[in-house]
Amino acid sequence: MKKSLYLIVTALFIASCSNEKSTSIATSDGGKVTATTDSEGDGGTISMETDEGKTVMSVGDKAEADLPYGLSVYPGGKVIQNVTASGNGGSGVMVNFTSKASPANVIAHYKKFAADNGFKLEGEATINDMMTIGAKKGDDSFQVMAQAGTDDQKGQTSVMVMAGMPG
Repeated sequence: MKKSLYLIVTALFIASCSNEKSTSIATSDGGKVTATTDSEGDGGTISMETDEGKTVMSVGDKAEADLPYGLSVYPGGKVIQNVTASGNGGSGVMVNFTSKASPANVIAHYKKFAADNGFKLEGEATINDMMTIGAKKGDDSFQVMAQAGTDDQKGQTSVMVMAGMPG
């Protein structure tokens, strides 16, 4: 696993630092890691692909929420990052965004979504200024974490929504 992670990070570093939009590195087991970058303006996309799956990360202006089950970004939220991953028949997504709503209002929104769409709350926690829930329906699940901003981020709530679909 360490070797695979090293190769992926190396491929990403080479792709991001060169003028090449795509870089491939052969692995010792005969596989291949391909990293592709696409950036312009205030955003970009990085994708990594192996024989086992693919991960795509979009940030800044290129980031758009790509959530399953009818989930969406909290109304008025600004997407900062979207990560999708697939492999071995399963897939998952993680979307990070900011909102001017309080963590409590954000969590209440996703609790209502869960109830309205047949998801059962599996867990809920509040730790200082961070709130989180997890919900499940059959094999489908999602988690939401919302944390109040501090210092220069006061008035902003940072939110992460993760959803996964097993293979």
